[in-house]
Amino acid sequence: MANPSASAAKTQIRSLLKEQLEGMTKGDRASSSQEICNRLAHWINARGDCRRISIYSALATEVDLSFLPAALHASFQFSYPLVAGARLQFFRVSDQSELKGGSYGILEPDPAIHEPVSLSDIDLCICPGLAFSPDGTRLGRGKGYYDAMLSGLRPDTPRIGAGFALQIRDSLPREEHDIPMSHLVTEREVMPIRAAAT
Repeated sequence: MANPSASAAKTQIRSLLKEQLEGMTKGDRASSSQEICNRLAHWINARGDCRRISIYSALATEVDLSFLPAALHASFQFSYPLVAGARLQFFRVSDQSELKGGSYGILEPDPAIHEPVSLSDIDLCICPGLAFSPDGTRLGRGKGYYDAMLSGLRPDTPRIGAGFALQIRDSLPREEHDIPMSHLVTEREVMPIRAAAT
């Protein structure tokens, strides 16, 4: 059951973060996104057990992960989400140019040419969000797509929240249905969440 006070707080924070993110220049977003992808590539290579990675196509104000596949060896497999009704389905995509415009103006895979990926086959899930806190709480855009998907991952699958440093807040409201991240990544660092990190 939704907590009215938490829901109201989330709405207020979303409004503030959207305004702050829109204030970033395209150049700042691009350079910070590149640094985030570099940090992720280093972390993934050092870890060594994350071959099948789910990423996303970014909205204009989100961390752009399109640099990540090129930063990693070709042996890594990437899957992208497709909005299907009230949930996300993932499809393996080897060439980002094959993504096409879909829900909410986001580039999505094409089920006609891309192979579906089971959530149990994902070794690492990188998630967008409007805000994150050091305890792993993620604040999305309120649709609930990622919370529903995250609950279907293997328990040992790392869940990394990707955001710019300005998106990290000291604390955020969390409700029962909110699935915490195991790590956060910004242009400054990859940070494990002590209570959740695998």
